[in-house]
Amino acid sequence: MTDELKNKVIKYCGFEVKAMQFGNKYKIKDEEGKTYSFFDGKKDGSQTKAYSQFVDLKVGDRVGIAYKEEDGVYNGKQVKYKTIMYFTDARNVSPDAPQSRLPEDDARLDIILSKLDKIIKIIGEPITDEEMAKEIPLPKEKDIVDDIPF
Repeated sequence: MTDELKNKVIKYCGFEVKAMQFGNKYKIKDEEGKTYSFFDGKKDGSQTKAYSQFVDLKVGDRVGIAYKEEDGVYNGKQVKYKTIMYFTDARNVSPDAPQSRLPEDDARLDIILSKLDKIIKIIGEPITDEEMAKEIPLPKEKDIVDDIPF
């Protein structure tokens, strides 16, 4: 196993559990069908960080994962094991980390951007922060209308 941790945001789509010598091995699947695993306990009997965070997740949650990859052989085939070290809030994953997106997410984004372009054409360009910060001059007394009913 390499010491390099990789970060990724995934949609948690389900899991399976297998009893092992030192505790249960959890395999979770993402929206692309990729599998990541972790154990619930360490050899000393204490809980792993990944498991303590996993218990709060719900199927469908978007979550960041920090994992290590290890090459292996399974049924005579070369495989890459992805072991989750811990989970993170999806918003805290580095922007440089690979992001998992569903095709329907891209389609929704295209629709939103298209509608935003139409709105901007109707109402004009949005006001910038600098424009918002400008002081708005108050009307002079002579410009105030005298027929205000109070």
